[in-house]
Amino acid sequence: MSKEDTQQTIGKFHAAQYERDAIHVAVMSVVAAEPLKPGQHIGFTEHGYRVTSKPAGGYKLLGIVDPFLPKGVKEGDRFWMMLYPNTITSLKHLWSHPDIANDGRATSSASEKWLRDFADAVDADYDKMMRVAASHCDPGNRWGDYLIEGDKWEGQSTPDEFWTHYAAVTGKTPDGGPVGIFSCSC
Repeated sequence: MSKEDTQQTIGKFHAAQYERDAIHVAVMSVVAAEPLKPGQHIGFTEHGYRVTSKPAGGYKLLGIVDPFLPKGVKEGDRFWMMLYPNTITSLKHLWSHPDIANDGRATSSASEKWLRDFADAVDADYDKMMRVAASHCDPGNRWGDYLIEGDKWEGQSTPDEFWTHYAAVTGKTPDGGPVGIFSCSC
């Protein structure tokens, strides 16, 4: 018996009884180019960004409309296309967590709290402080902006820990390393 004959997968009849199991199904968020039914076979339109039951322009059927939808899909609806089994070349799971951004960095409620506490401690507006910090991470802004309010910031430094937490929240770091975001105009 070949490996293909013994493989336990969806989309094939089983030659034997198998234990209960769970499966991975690759899914992709797509937009309907026409009315579709749950379980209907679909592929991309000739424009390559919407799905149809009759692919054209060299496109082929790639999967099915989410078979668990409670009703049909209307043109323009967004839904999961379930890709055919054993057709993807790599697999990763995407999930969400309130303290972890989609790119894997901490969003982090702890780092955001640190930044908010720092803003409160130095009497800075949090949103303005974050915009000023962002300017130092913009390669198009050679010098960056500063919090300037007369002599309010005289002697105020920006601790390196600020940039650690800023990077955790935004995923960005200043060009050339940590810099100060406070300036005195006195």
